[in-house]
Amino acid sequence: MAKERIFAGLSSGWAADGVDAALISITGRGERMKVKQLHTVHCPFDSSLHRRIRAAIGGPCPGADEQAGRLLAKLDRDVASAFAQAAAELIRESKIEHDLILAVGSSGQPVVGCAGGDGRSSEHSPVLLELGSPPVIADAVDLPVVGGFAASDLAAGGLGGPVAAWADWVIFHDRRLSRVVLHLGGVVSLSFIPAASVPTDVVAFDVGPGTVVLDALARELCDAPCDRDGAIASRGRASPELLNELLSHPYFSAPPPKLTGGHEWGAVYLDRFGAMARRRRVAAGADRIATCTEMIARSVATAV
Repeated sequence: MAKERIFAGLSSGWAADGVDAALISITGRGERMKVKQLHTVHCPFDSSLHRRIRAAIGGPCPGADEQAGRLLAKLDRDVASAFAQAAAELIRESKIEHDLILAVGSSGQPVVGCAGGDGRSSEHSPVLLELGSPPVIADAVDLPVVGGFAASDLAAGGLGGPVAAWADWVIFHDRRLSRVVLHLGGVVSLSFIPAASVPTDVVAFDVGPGTVVLDALARELCDAPCDRDGAIASRGRASPELLNELLSHPYFSAPPPKLTGGHEWGAVYLDRFGAMARRRRVAAGADRIATCTEMIARSVATAV
């Protein structure tokens, strides 16, 4: 029997609602890997950390001056601590001995920072940052930690994501069946895995916004953290006119490869959404959330 190796994985997406942690076993190597999920936990961020991450995602480009850089460095350490706590909770709940776990993979908490500025210039180029320093996590959990997946994708000539594309191929490729894997989170991403494919045949890209917009609308219009189980949207009626205007956003018609993030669907986008809704006389509340939900569903269907 092939030797089983056990790893932990940590991630948080653009919704920034907490850490998803998974313990997996792997047999085989390279393209012949077989993966089995052993245990998972979700550890929500506390309200203060959640607010700070949301501000870093949706506010002005962080890291553009010395004070912002210090705040971002503290946020990086605090996110790493939250990731380490999630890893510890995962291991404790799984009842698997610590010494049997070989390493931890962490995709971090995505935000957008700035490069190319001197602190005085207003011209800064946005770059994807993965908060949650691997050395801080490694020190806390006493295990090797691998990170920097988006940076590695960029170094290999990619856009910085979606970083799950190769893992999607390893788990879901099939000799007879073509498959589409959807990651429905703060931002929706898609991996298309053709039948009898090799990894370089995979087409993967970000479809567009997901819960990052729905959560913001739920907070703004209904004083709720999210539209749990679609309860608010189910009470509303989607506006065809507003829906068509939302789907005319140029990102949806751009061909892959393409990548987006929560920062592109933040405060500026929500202001535009509100202006469009008022112009179309779409009532605030359930109707707007229903229309946004339909937009996400249509964008996914079109991408598939």
